[in-house]
Amino acid sequence: ISACAEGFFTTDGDICEPCGVPNAVNYGADCSVEACAAGFVVEFSGDRCEPCGKEHAVNYSEGCVISACAEGFFTTDGDICEECDVENAIQYGADCSVEACSAGFVVENSGDRCEPCGKEHAVNYSEGCVISACAEGFFTTDGDICEECDVENAIQYG
Repeated sequence: ISACAEGFFTTDGDICEPCGVPNAVNYGADCSVEACAAGFVVEFSGDRCEPCGKEHAVNYSEGCVISACAEGFFTTDGDICEECDVENAIQYGADCSVEACSAGFVVENSGDRCEPCGKEHAVNYSEGCVISACAEGFFTTDGDICEECDVENAIQYG
């Protein structure tokens, strides 16, 4: 045997053996790596594929082009993952769409921001827009609204 197919080599001229470089998808002469699987890049010497190692990347489309980032991160250029930074957001979906907000805030319909609950006389929320405390002189029984205390002749409420 004087030559082997791409991805194979011979040492003794009798058998063609696979190059067997992990994550390699294309080979040149003598099993030199020409292309690697998505998420890997050809190491300078051409004898192996190295992970791209881009911080917060979880998937690549080809080579080292980022196609998906970890939760809470996004990419616009396929090169880096940037942190989602929506004020009062605590959980994100794909492309930094807001899925949950801090207590006292609610996800705005488009999913791009957190809006204050704005419930009248509420001073604390347990989660989302569930009222856990009302201003002095008001109370809640259902966590939805603050009602005025109406005890006759009372001057202070606890």
